[in-house]
Amino acid sequence: MLLGRDTIRTEQTQHDIYKTASKLQESSDYASTEKIFRNAFLIYPNDAVMILELAGYYWHLHDSLFRLS
Repeated sequence: MLLGRDTIRTEQTQHDIYKTASKLQESSDYASTEKIFRNAFLIYPNDAVMILELAGYYWHLHDSLFRLS
């Protein structure tokens, strides 16, 4: 029973993280969005979606560093 509650709480927390990050992204607050995913990555280091989201926001914020031109 406790395992089920823990799973539900984890899923709810992750949903809240994505919801908050989505709102920040919509308002073009990319630095705060990155911070949200960096903190989430510390809590869920093996979550592939968190890793991809963090990489995506890092790329968006720093894409000028990676341009070949």
